[in-house]
Parts: sequence; structure tokens; C-alpha cells
Amino acid sequence: MNQPTVNHDRAVDLVWARSLEKIMKGEGPAAVRSQLGDEIDSFIPQVATGVLLSANPAFARILYTSAYVAAKRNSFFAMRRLGMPSDFFWKFDMWSDEKAQSTISKVVERLFKQLLHAGRQGLLEFLKVDVPATRFEIAFSDCAECHGMIAERTACNFHAGTFAGIFGAMLDRDLDCVETACIAAGAERCTFSIGLPNNRDIAVMFDKNMTDINVTPIPIGRLDTSSNIERRTIDIGYYQQLLSSAISGNLSTLERTCFDTGTMVGNQLGEVLKSRFGGITNESVSAIYRELRYLDLTIDLSSKPDITISTSGAPEATGALADTAFVPFLAGELQSLLNMAGHKVNFSRIEKHSETQNVDLIFVPEV
Repeated sequence: MNQPTVNHDRAVDLVWARSLEKIMKGEGPAAVRSQLGDEIDSFIPQVATGVLLSANPAFARILYTSAYVAAKRNSFFAMRRLGMPSDFFWKFDMWSDEKAQSTISKVVERLFKQLLHAGRQGLLEFLKVDVPATRFEIAFSDCAECHGMIAERTACNFHAGTFAGIFGAMLDRDLDCVETACIAAGAERCTFSIGLPNNRDIAVMFDKNMTDINVTPIPIGRLDTSSNIERRTIDIGYYQQLLSSAISGNLSTLERTCFDTGTMVGNQLGEVLKSRFGGITNESVSAIYRELRYLDLTIDLSSKPDITISTSGAPEATGALADTAFVPFLAGELQSLLNMAGHKVNFSRIEKHSETQNVDLIFVPEV
């Protein structure tokens, strides 16, 4: 796969900037896609992270660390935009619990709660603080990350990293965050504990959460029209935050894994298409991606033996991520669907159209 050379840190910052700019002005996030709109089915990020975690438990730490770095850097910038001096919390250790809770609650309410809510990620609530221990407790209701998933333990690694970054930025110090209850494991809402990395309780829970991974990917059957699994849409910015954080600095590590897991999802998706549409056709493939509000695509068979799939509106190649065109997961899905339809091809390369942000995926016959 010939991925372009890009500055992924810049892509991460641009994704954050989209939401931050609008939150500062009291509006919703800026529009990214003029045709499809900016709401996509939550199935897209959920199935991607769920399958990746199931295939490679080490992905939990990659996702957490990348989200932490991105959130801390951009939260620090956001607070400067709010007019908070860089040393605002420099006497935090001397504050009373009451003052700390009141002050931090105001910052969380004014900026970060709105930021997460605007992206339809969930509803953040600050619960309590222990100043001497530098310990914070927060709750996250209606969490988009684990909605519809089933896990024996906690599963929200992206949001854990994000919350550690947010609170770390406020105090300008390194913090870790551990999820203590998760909707995927049967809790009514996700709860998180944030503290210093050398805090024994935090360290023990953190290591366990990063190594004891047992996640069942969201059922692909939810795409069946007879399924009673709740459908949910989210803002495209959340998926782009998750995606840009995950690939920042990890592109070569994740590319092969994403393609292979995309192939697995494509196999399952093909069975859904057979059930719902009676077969895997150009029309049924296009219809399911449109239904998910994921992208528009056309399959061009005129250049056989090669096959070109033209995509428009793909979150991986739109807006702030236009320069990344990180499509191995999608390429794996489409290769699987083409093969199930009898074409027997392998993904070869991508071709970008910078003026439209459209991306063509080229598939060649098996050798």
C-alpha cells in the first residue's frame, strides 16, 4: 500500500481545531461534508476499534497514548484561548477540595463538556476531587466509544487517554486515567479515575486495563433491518479524532492490522448484503455505505482486469484528514466484498483528487 507522507500531528491538531473554534464561538462544529452531512453511524468507529482490540490487545495502549498526547496539547491551547494564564493552577496543591472542585468544574463545564457533547461522544460530568492525592473522579454517560459493545472489563481507551490529557493540561503535569466502570461491561455509565502515574491504585488499574483486554466487537447484525440493536449517529469529528490519534506516529504499525481486520469485517458485511439485498452487487455495496452515512462510492468495472472504486466523503480523506487518505480498513472491506462477488482481486493503491477530496481505490487481479 502506498500511503502518502503526511504530518499526522498536524492532522490531529486540525481535527481538534474544528471543534474548538466553534465551541469558542458558541456554535456547533464546522461542516466538513456538503453532500453526506457530518453525522455518521456510530457503527463505523465502534466496529473498527472493537475488531482492532480483539485482534491485537496492544492497540489499547496505542490508542490511549495517542489520545492522551493529542488531548493534552490541544486542551492546553484551548485554555489559553479562554484567557487562562499558564500558571493558573500553580498553587493547586494548596487549594481546598471545595475550591478545586468548583474551579475545575467551571472549566470542564465551559469547554470540555461542550466539546464532547458537540461531537455526540457523550455527556461528561465532574464528580469529585482529592487535592492531596491529586485524584479526580468523572462520569461519562451515553459513551459513543463502547455503545453496543460487550466486554468483561472496561473498553473506553480513547476516552481514558483523552480525559488524562484534558486534566493533565489543566494542571500542566503528567496524569493517568483508568476506567473504573463501563457501559460495555453492564454499568449504567462509564466512570473514570484520574491521578498521578506513581499512585499505586492508579498504576495497578492502568496496567490491568491496558493488558486484560476482552472485547466482543459490535454485532454486524445491527445492520440487518430486522435487528433491534439501537442505531446511533455521531459527529464525523469524533471518528476523525479517534482515527487521527490512533494513526499519529503509528501508521506503519497499524496499516497491516487495519487492512486485515477490514477484510474480516468485509466478510461479515457480505453476509448481511446477501441477506438484505439478495446478493453482493455494485448497488448493494453502495447502498450499505450510504445508509451508514459513511461515504458515497461507485464501482467501475470498465477498466477490467483492474477495478476502480471511487469514493466521496470518506472521513479518512475529508477535511482535516484530506492529506492522510488513511484507507487500509476500508480497502480491506472492499477487497473482501469484491472477492465475495467473484472478482478475485487484491488492493493495489490509492489515487487522490485533491481538488475534490475524493479518493480512488485501485484493485488488481490476483497473481
